[in-house]
Amino acid sequence: MNMTAETKLNNEAVNRFAIRMKETLIRAQLKGRAGWYDPEVCSEQDLLAELRKQLRKSPPSSWVDVANVCMMLHERRASGSTLEPSPPSGNITKFLSAADELENHYPFLYVEIARTRTTDWMAWLKEKPNAASSLATGQGDTAEEACERALDNLSETPKE
Repeated sequence: MNMTAETKLNNEAVNRFAIRMKETLIRAQLKGRAGWYDPEVCSEQDLLAELRKQLRKSPPSSWVDVANVCMMLHERRASGSTLEPSPPSGNITKFLSAADELENHYPFLYVEIARTRTTDWMAWLKEKPNAASSLATGQGDTAEEACERALDNLSETPKE
């Protein structure tokens, strides 16, 4: 294959891929997602976390999603010093890993670890934010304890 033919194939592939990237970005914008370009709205760490999330999917649901996050990091001139997050410990890690596994079974998954003045720490997984029931829920004096109790209450039968 000569250089001209190779260049033509490369250009056509990049153009097709760029169209898919633009379509995906437009669909996300229509759903209300915006602000990747504004560090006040979306930090470099947020973008790196999204990239890690996309890469953890097995197989990645869309290479276009991965490419779009890479484009955002590139345009922001992000240092991207590491793709590895500082790992949470013990039960928090297990809780978040369980959430990662459940993402493959639910079209939407609401994951939260929160602290309030009245209930201390809470951890829960819901199919939707306003769902009447939770897939897992736990309360405790620490985030670790709340995650441990949520894991104890986790339904073992994911939706197919």
